[in-house]
Amino acid sequence: MSPNVRVIALAVATLLASVIEGAAQNPVHAMGIMGYANDLQASQIVALVNSDKDDFAGVAGDEVGTGLGVYMVRARAQQTSTLSMLATIQHIVKPTVASVAPRTSRLWSVYVATATHSLRELDTVMSQIPTNQPWAADSGPYLATWALDVRTNSVLVGLTTFDAKVQTEASQTFGSIVRLQLVARPHLDLNRFTDGTPFYGGDAIDQAGDNPGGCTAGFPAHDVNNHPGLLTAGHCFNGNSVIYQGDWVHTGPPYVFPTGNKIGWVTIRVNGSTNPQASVTDGEFVDVTRDPCCSYHTQGRVYWGPSSGNWFNVSGALSSWTGANVCFDGAVSSTQLCAGTVGGGPGCVMFSNGITYCNLWLVHGTGSPPAVLAQPGDSGGPVYQEDGAGGIRAMGQITGSDVGHNNYWYADINEIGRELNIALILNGQIF
Repeated sequence: MSPNVRVIALAVATLLASVIEGAAQNPVHAMGIMGYANDLQASQIVALVNSDKDDFAGVAGDEVGTGLGVYMVRARAQQTSTLSMLATIQHIVKPTVASVAPRTSRLWSVYVATATHSLRELDTVMSQIPTNQPWAADSGPYLATWALDVRTNSVLVGLTTFDAKVQTEASQTFGSIVRLQLVARPHLDLNRFTDGTPFYGGDAIDQAGDNPGGCTAGFPAHDVNNHPGLLTAGHCFNGNSVIYQGDWVHTGPPYVFPTGNKIGWVTIRVNGSTNPQASVTDGEFVDVTRDPCCSYHTQGRVYWGPSSGNWFNVSGALSSWTGANVCFDGAVSSTQLCAGTVGGGPGCVMFSNGITYCNLWLVHGTGSPPAVLAQPGDSGGPVYQEDGAGGIRAMGQITGSDVGHNNYWYADINEIGRELNIALILNGQIF
């Protein structure tokens, strides 16, 4: 540990002493202010904490939307590794509101909180939700969602119905680390209409021979062979499908697709799993170099509105956290919709098609009635935050919603990158 980090660690240890001394046996929140952060700094803190699954229990915004809790495992508060991580976080946060720069859409007051269960414990329980017997057999037909709930230091399990037997089995199998709730079975939401090379994210896309509907292109990316392409949701198209840009003209059946350009082929795909244990996300890559007729390219930009001038450069990617503000950007909605707040995650959702997708984040529309963030045809569309400098930072891609459009889910962009082995194209670069 460097001398500077050691000095900060001593200050952090003093802070923690007061936090722990005032904490009762089971509370999650035990306030200890560290400083202030913007969204980019918050994302850096999330990535750091998520890398230490034994000492920490996650990061989440409070329900007011102004505080960002760094949840430390109470039993490991005095461990050298814990103090070192908190000292690193102390370097990121700023001592005053005025010293936070650049100021983005939200200012966070970062505090330390204690929790009982570590991220590793919570992850283990997450993996056991669809497998532990007899709970899994009795709850399986009704299992819809399961996700980390950092604020309550638990795994929140959504069931379409449950009785006293299932409640008892949950308690006997998992104890208090699992909480049950009733949910509706989510469904997948299946212009940016006349784009040409270099293609941007946010395009309306579809496949030849499909029924009208289609999806939305996510972020521009390239694969390990440096082939440029566009991401979208894995549930949209089968592998090797030929993808067109544009909009269906409803003249059938048979349906025709005369208005768009051929973009390319789906070459890499992950489409969840019918096995809830598989922990697979929702993403695919459309390679734009596969057609020998043409030299197509993509550019590190995303449409935010219906006209050719409505675009953002993609400046990077963020880690997601509960409480973050996000924008949904689907081709059918045709404009960015930024009234979303992350409600929890990452988690798994078993949709109405029987497929389970994991590493999804839950989002609620704000306001009364809640804002609508997506509709059919927006699947695969970009989810992001504006970066305060005229660009956006990627956070994920739209997966689906519940029937009432009260809850939405997006697939985490970092997990999509890992599972597909792709990288984003950034800063308006033509690739």
